[in-house]
Amino acid sequence: MTAELLIRQARALAVADDDREHHDAHTVGEVAKLLAQAETAFDRDSSGRDATWSATFTEAELAAEIGYCWQLAGQHQRAAACAEQALKGFGSDFPRSTHFNQLHAARSYLELGELEQSLHYARRAVPATKQLASVRGRALMDDFAQRLQSRSSDCRVREFEDYRHSALTG
Repeated sequence: MTAELLIRQARALAVADDDREHHDAHTVGEVAKLLAQAETAFDRDSSGRDATWSATFTEAELAAEIGYCWQLAGQHQRAAACAEQALKGFGSDFPRSTHFNQLHAARSYLELGELEQSLHYARRAVPATKQLASVRGRALMDDFAQRLQSRSSDCRVREFEDYRHSALTG
């Protein structure tokens, strides 16, 4: 439970930092400290998790939450690595979490300039965007598509947009 609370605190700081044009180094440092404390707390608390609200807080969920904080703080290499770790841990048991992390990985790789890797994860997320009918999932996909617009002259982006559009409107 301590790990979850520390991550929530890190996320709150990271959300505030995400709204800025340039990431504040002090805030990023504070986020890093909180995330390190959360990892330590998670490792220390290997038993006795509160079954009512944290039973699903697995290693994959920890990685997903930490990755999202890194993404908000502009640390996209770390965010991508965490999203990939989370995806390996979720398997097919958590389709909504898998969907979110596919899109988090897609955004992180896009921010890193790795278009092919970014589109790989985004393509995998398209079917779930329609099937899950999640408002948050749709918002993540729309945000990703908006960020892609600056690269709309690339044929891979146009192909992805055609695929996304036909899959989500059909």
